Amino acid sequence: LLAIEPDCEDNISANASVALSILHNYTHVPHLANIAAHCPGLSVALASCLRSGAKPVARQGLLVLENLARLMPMSPEHAPNLLRALEHVARAQPLPRETKASLLKVVALLSNSNGDLIASLFSGLLELHLLDLLASPAPEHQESALHFVVEACQASAALQKRLGEDRGVVEALVRLLCQHEHDLRQAMTAKALRFLLNPHSRALQPRLRRFTHDLDA
Repeated sequence: LLAIEPDCEDNISANASVALSILHNYTHVPHLANIAAHCPGLSVALASCLRSGAKPVARQGLLVLENLARLMPMSPEHAPNLLRALEHVARAQPLPRETKASLLKVVALLSNSNGDLIASLFSGLLELHLLDLLASPAPEHQESALHFVVEACQASAALQKRLGEDRGVVEALVRLLCQHEHDLRQAMTAKALRFLLNPHSRALQPRLRRFTHDLDA
């Protein structure tokens, strides 16, 4: 993977997929993932794959990066390059919802140590993909979106403020809250709204109080 030339599309298509598949399996083992995370040049190679946008290697790169980000915070010198590469993924069209879900998961994981930087990037793309996942009929897509809101808000006050100020996101969560009675997604939605809205809002207080009690039990 480290030998792939970033600007050589043929090499990326032909070789990176195999390398990323091996690396993905490698990073499932914590000790081996730790070795990979400290490999000089790995973040540069991953960023090159991510910049391919909607291509399969970008999806594979997201899965590798997710495994690494789960285990340890991304070093400050590597995070900006990777986050800007993730912007390429976010801008790609067409972008399958599964890739959008992976993208938000990785961004949420990276927000633990890079929340302020993330809040200044992506130019509304996070909100756009978040809204698309919330509107999906597939429960797993909605759950991915809700997990992103909760995890991002817990990790970063800047991201919490950004998402809370997006009227479209708040309205989508309110609609979702009213759609699912006695459903796990309704409880997750209430938790997400609790981070984004004033908990004393008269309109939402009864529902939020009901589900907040269940979530904190």
